[in-house]
Amino acid sequence: MTVRDRRPARPRPQLDRESILDAGIRLAASGRADAVSVRRLGAELGADPTAIYRHFRDKDELVLALLDRLLAQVDETADTSGDWRGRLRSYALVTVQVMCDHPCIGVEAGTRSTSGPAELQAIEHVLAAFEDAGLEDQLAELERGAPLPTLGELVRSDERIVVFTEKDADGTIPW
Repeated sequence: MTVRDRRPARPRPQLDRESILDAGIRLAASGRADAVSVRRLGAELGADPTAIYRHFRDKDELVLALLDRLLAQVDETADTSGDWRGRLRSYALVTVQVMCDHPCIGVEAGTRSTSGPAELQAIEHVLAAFEDAGLEDQLAELERGAPLPTLGELVRSDERIVVFTEKDADGTIPW
């Protein structure tokens, strides 16, 4: 009998996409710019880092899945009741807060599209608010294939949706 035969086998953790994403969100909340790496995820999960690649094609796919998870958190937290202005304001404030709380993933939000379910849900909420604001013509242009404007472009082009100039209770503008 060899030494190796006498050692009890260490139980391997059962990994799945959800447990990997949960660990990734915990790491991203640390605030470090390099918080989420495959090596750190492996250590956090008690697994070989290469096991992550059984569930995600590459780190890019993992980052986009983490970003979509953060967008789901925004959707769960934002106040979707009330008028269009309040809904957009809540969505914007919660988005900024969630992305700032997870900076190494949140930084991707400005330049990347996840095409995931949470991002699509967020788009639906924002478009519904635009429709409630009376912007049907602009929405029709989007349906015809016009490029999607940024919120800043819409604010500059139509003062009806200037959402963020309202002052908070303490008299400050939150932006």
